[in-house]
Amino acid sequence: MTEDTPLEAVLTADTDRALSPVPLMQLTTGFWAFKTLAAAHELDLFSRLSGTPGTTAGRLAEALTIEERPAEMLLTGCAALGLLEKVDGRYVNSPLAEEFLVRGKPYYFGGFVQMLDQRLYPGWGRLTEAIRTNRPTTWDPDRQSSLFDGEDPQLLAVFWEAMHSLSTFTARSLGQAIDLSGARRLLDVGGGSAAFDIELCRLYPDLTATVYELPRVADIAAAKVKEAGLAKRIETVTGDFFADSALPGGHDTILLSMIMHDWGRGPVPRDYPEMLGRTAQRWSDNHRRAAGQRRANRPSGRRTDEPQHADRDRGPQLHTRGVRRVAGRPGLPGRAHGLVRGGGRERCRDRPQAVTSRWPRR
Repeated sequence: MTEDTPLEAVLTADTDRALSPVPLMQLTTGFWAFKTLAAAHELDLFSRLSGTPGTTAGRLAEALTIEERPAEMLLTGCAALGLLEKVDGRYVNSPLAEEFLVRGKPYYFGGFVQMLDQRLYPGWGRLTEAIRTNRPTTWDPDRQSSLFDGEDPQLLAVFWEAMHSLSTFTARSLGQAIDLSGARRLLDVGGGSAAFDIELCRLYPDLTATVYELPRVADIAAAKVKEAGLAKRIETVTGDFFADSALPGGHDTILLSMIMHDWGRGPVPRDYPEMLGRTAQRWSDNHRRAAGQRRANRPSGRRTDEPQHADRDRGPQLHTRGVRRVAGRPGLPGRAHGLVRGGGRERCRDRPQAVTSRWPRR
């Protein structure tokens, strides 16, 4: 290319150099990386390596009773993905794998990896079918009322382990984004495996929590709470917030996490706004009664043993998560605002991943 080369030719040459199939290669081979991670997790590679000086292809082959060639490929693949490091000829966990892929660690993420691999990966293999039929591929709506109905218990256990893994990190972000230092008793409506309650109680030492869930899920939550060593601060109560006429009382904060996203486009189920409004009004009434009782029982001129926040007639707080954007659909925050305002709310603020609101003073 010389000074006499026409500008049009220069631009054409630059465009040709800029265009490359590399992005397409990255897209089409993306499953290689995931399946390498999934296979290593299924073979318990990272937990095996934790706390050890590392392994070689030969030693791993012997431990797994496999040939040395696939053992070497697995180790090399994980190292290329940043999951392993090679030190003095031995493969050891990278900090990322040691923190999140070793079973028993507080922020173990393996449940989510397992769920994607065993439950969602086969369904995504039928994506074209789902597009053509507008039907789910991971459960049958003709036989099941939801993906939980009649599901294999082992797969359900995988699902809840995955949700726990994922929710742990969003719970930590929520606890940092929303100040709960004045809260003492949290009600987690539809609280799943109690991941939010565990993490919020870790962040706020004065907080206690109640997980309000269906019986089969409450058992999972109780086990997770016990495992976290927080059984004295987090309790489980069984129920159905769509069907029950009353919610567990005695709390000053309500959390609705990853509930509203189930209804995105189209009309909201008839009983859902009623549930939110009923929740809001019941808690407002309960708080006013409790505040009046505290004032009536307070000895003149004496301080009580109650936390200072209990003397503020500010009403309970309500936080809803999972309403910012769902499957690429914006607009749910506005709908959440309308629903909670229907319950007598005076103020509603939209934050990343959460909508917070407060009952008015009366």
